[in-house]
Amino acid sequence: MDKQEVKLMNKVKDFIMFSRVIFSLATFLFLGLILPESNLEGHLEEGILLISILLIISISFHSYAMKVKQSITT
Repeated sequence: MDKQEVKLMNKVKDFIMFSRVIFSLATFLFLGLILPESNLEGHLEEGILLISILLIISISFHSYAMKVKQSITT
């Protein structure tokens, strides 16, 4: 591996880690949303929308990182 490939692999690792952090954030928000003691009757739709957007971003980052990783290794 040359210097540029090593740099790209480090960026791929960063993207994967960032996607995991965003996924964890979405998971904790979802758990907070379904708790019976959370009084979010009026904000339920906004919470679900935010969680959905975070999950889409997380999946996008992960799939992009996997595509770049596959192109580096081939």
